[in-house]
Amino acid sequence: MSYTYSDFQHRMFRAGVIPNLFSALFIFLYSACVISMPVKTGLSAFCIAVIIIAAAQFIFAPLTNFLVSRKLSAQLECWKTGRNDEAGRTGLLRKVMAYPALKGAETFIYFLLCACVLAFVYDRVLHLDPFVNLLSFTACIFGAYISMLLALAFSERICSAEAGDIIAHGVSWNGVMKHHYFGLSLRMLFILYIVIPTVYSGLLAFLVVKAGYVPVVIHDNGAFLSLHLSGPEAQGYFFRDRPSASVQMVRMAFVSCTNIGVLSVLAFLYFRRIATYTTQMQDALSGMNSSNVTHAALVPTDLSNDMSYTMYLINRTIILFRLILERTAGIGCRVEKAAQELGAISGETASTSMEQSAGVREILATMEETDRLSRSVESKIDEVHAVARRTSQDVESGSETVRENLKKMQEITEANHTTIAGIQELCDKINCIWDIVTMINSVTDQTKIIAFNAELESAGVSESECSFRNVAGEIRALADSTMESTGKIKEQIQEIQASSDGLIITARSCMEKIAEGSRLTRTFENKFDDIRRSSEQTAASSDEIGQIIRQQTAAFEQIVVTLRQISAGVENFSSSTQTISGAAASLRQAADRLGKLTDSGSEKNNSEEGGQK
Repeated sequence: MSYTYSDFQHRMFRAGVIPNLFSALFIFLYSACVISMPVKTGLSAFCIAVIIIAAAQFIFAPLTNFLVSRKLSAQLECWKTGRNDEAGRTGLLRKVMAYPALKGAETFIYFLLCACVLAFVYDRVLHLDPFVNLLSFTACIFGAYISMLLALAFSERICSAEAGDIIAHGVSWNGVMKHHYFGLSLRMLFILYIVIPTVYSGLLAFLVVKAGYVPVVIHDNGAFLSLHLSGPEAQGYFFRDRPSASVQMVRMAFVSCTNIGVLSVLAFLYFRRIATYTTQMQDALSGMNSSNVTHAALVPTDLSNDMSYTMYLINRTIILFRLILERTAGIGCRVEKAAQELGAISGETASTSMEQSAGVREILATMEETDRLSRSVESKIDEVHAVARRTSQDVESGSETVRENLKKMQEITEANHTTIAGIQELCDKINCIWDIVTMINSVTDQTKIIAFNAELESAGVSESECSFRNVAGEIRALADSTMESTGKIKEQIQEIQASSDGLIITARSCMEKIAEGSRLTRTFENKFDDIRRSSEQTAASSDEIGQIIRQQTAAFEQIVVTLRQISAGVENFSSSTQTISGAAASLRQAADRLGKLTDSGSEKNNSEEGGQK
């Protein structure tokens, strides 16, 4: 709604014209009937009352209405141009809802002043009896009070519309919680609409009853006069008398019926207001119970009284429920999205865990095979170590044999001195012996090469035990060849011994060759010592390798145990992944249910929500 600067004042003034005129007519007729005013006097009094009411309504009322509502009208105009914050709107709401009481007080004071003027005119112009004038004044006050309630009602209706607009733009929550409401409470309204009219109507009925027992001055024309008359006015006939029983009965019946009617209307207005509030709250609560809370309409409220504050709290509850449902819908969407992502991740994780499980099983099988191979290598290394030990012992035995052979050759050399004559006869065989010695030298050279190969094999014994075994076999074959050559040498020696008589000439040369053979034998002995040392080193190295292999085998066993634990853990992880997939499906179902709860509330009335921020 958009109004000019003075529109609020004009609306208040225009809204009060008809109720005020109606109230004035009611007051005059009511007071006239209460005092049983004669028709002739009533016409004069009616003209006087019309003049008083017209002057008050159309001369003084616009001025007072301007003075009372000017500041509030300016503040409303300022608010409608958007120059108020939340605190300013809250203060303006308080002033708007306080205005009906001010308007009612203004109306009551106006009618009270009019009643005083009318009583003064009754006393000075119409010369009514003081008690009759008092009874009329009391009835006018009752009418003034009813006018006040009418002014309170129509001003509340106008201010309520303004307050609704203000609340729709938002007011301070702390201010509302501090004051709860900004108008008259239901208790005060009950007092105004029920208690005070009932008490006052009782007082008025008492005065009407009392009027039947109080004598008054009656003019001959039937008018009630005062005892204080001027000279010309005292010329007529008058006397002191009480009202007749019929007049008193009619007056009491009229007052009773009128008072009952007025009280009934006031009670109806009060309880209709409560019924309206109750119906609105029931509709709101029924809307919350019968359908989605987002479809429940907000209850119009102006924070004028207790019930309005209760409806404000209901609106806040509805908005909070809407907010909860909206956030729940958002949470449901996020939960559904997270559940979908969790399901996808769980599927990928399950696939990966299955692949990892298969890979771990393959690694476990490989490590078990490696463990078996390590154990086999350990046993082979033990065999190599044993062979190396035996080879060392054989070389030691061969060295001993060579030493014995050298000793025998020394003995032969000594024996040759004694048989030099016979050797001289064997000169023809010397060449053969030389060939044999040459062959022995060749075998010796081969033996050196084989010994060298054996040494190399002993240095690389970790590659395979078969190479060393082959070298050892070659050494044994060479030894056999050497033994065979030695046997031939023995045969030739026997032949030489047989023909020693022919070798005397070459004995000395033979002695030299024997000495050279002795040197070669010593060299052969040295090579056997080298082979023996190499065999001992090979045995020590194979022992160390065996120790390393045993440590490696133990490590492999530990790795196999760990891999079995890892495999079991991967299988458990696969089971957990399946459980997570089931939980993700449950989350998606829960999110779907949340979505169904909040889908019907997707359309919201933003203007209603803004009014209760």
